Amino acid sequence: MRSRHAPRDLLEVVDFYRLEAGREQNGGRREEMGQFPTPPAVARFMASMLELRGRSVRLLDAGAGVGTLTAAVVQETIEREGDPREIDAVAYELDGSLELRLRTTLETCRAGSDRTGVKFVGRSLKEDFVHAGVAGLRGQMFAPEPGGFDCAILNPPYRKIARGSAERKELAVVIRAADYVVLPSPPAPMDIVALIETVRQEVRPSGVRHRVLLTRVDARSRGEAEEARGALVEARIPVFDHLVREYKAHRTASLLGIPISGLGLRRGRNAEDDYRDVAGELLRDLGEGS
Repeated sequence: MRSRHAPRDLLEVVDFYRLEAGREQNGGRREEMGQFPTPPAVARFMASMLELRGRSVRLLDAGAGVGTLTAAVVQETIEREGDPREIDAVAYELDGSLELRLRTTLETCRAGSDRTGVKFVGRSLKEDFVHAGVAGLRGQMFAPEPGGFDCAILNPPYRKIARGSAERKELAVVIRAADYVVLPSPPAPMDIVALIETVRQEVRPSGVRHRVLLTRVDARSRGEAEEARGALVEARIPVFDHLVREYKAHRTASLLGIPISGLGLRRGRNAEDDYRDVAGELLRDLGEGS
């Protein structure tokens, strides 16, 4: 019988790689690459939400950094009873210095899981996941073939994509391959104007079901959000009934490196409820369209 006791230092070791990489990189480079490392507490919370079914799981980490999210999934799997017993992880990271540490993280995960009887196989790819995925969708002869995945864990980079750029064109391909597109946007007028143009030019012509999610809404006043909703409705663009309000609790949780649910505050519960309400609405919408 195997022991399901996880090595306690797995995420601590990987977080050392994260901090080490942060000291070597400058802020401008991180912003340019859209690099916002995930703190261990948040990674652990995200991993705990995964429903891992079956003996074997194939995991995608699309913007891996040093591999904190993958390590969190491995730790979570080891600590759970029962399946899965095998994890096959594919992790993408374009930054060379981070990808080197990512390889070390995957080896650390392999060694830690082996001691508990869980088989772990990790592969790092030094390339952009969107570019690789689009190449596969286009059927290019030498495109990497990642295959199917059982689950994906990612904390997306937040970097604006310039109009006319190669990335913008690639995302248009991704949209056409999607089943449903959620378009998050703040309610500020300039953001809504740009969003309406994007929907008209790139989303609507694809024929893919889509809906706008208003985010970072001032919790004290919904006036701007209602004006944004009205503009979107007038442009015949579907909008979620629920929205995500911005609280001081968001900044506090970010500074502490913990999920907002871990604050134990009323505002924190309100913020968590916003996401649950949106998720419920999305699931109902998907159910009605199936």
